[in-house]
Amino acid sequence: MVPRLLRRHSPRVEGQTIINFHQFSAALIAATCVVSATTPASTEQIPALCSDKANQAEMTRCASDALKAADADMAKALLDLLAATDADDRKFVTEAQDAWGAYRDKECVARIGGSPNRGGTIWPMLHLECRAGLATLRTKDLKEQAACPGGRLDC
Repeated sequence: MVPRLLRRHSPRVEGQTIINFHQFSAALIAATCVVSATTPASTEQIPALCSDKANQAEMTRCASDALKAADADMAKALLDLLAATDADDRKFVTEAQDAWGAYRDKECVARIGGSPNRGGTIWPMLHLECRAGLATLRTKDLKEQAACPGGRLDC
């Protein structure tokens, strides 16, 4: 099937439309640009934290340690935010953090392609690395909020 735009400007031979290479290339590039412009921006990539380890067990242990460190940093940032937030709003911060935790777990399962039954021995490492990466991003958000807690208009 020849696109209508190309049909109008292409020569015909015995009832068939001949598309010149340049017209086809231009149409293909234009279509690619339109598709690229309409797709949502990709989410921030989570780096492979433990790919330098010798075997899968070591990589999984490393990812577990990375998650523990990221969660500890996030817990400290959350406490700083709670300290900077007035008493009436602390409940909302806590509820938001609980909701974020549920989101993180589901997001990581979605990012790595489903249940552990599909991923083999690498699945736990990927899941831990994803959770650590998202915790690092959340820590950044919490620190920004603590610097300028809700309701303040001067920052």
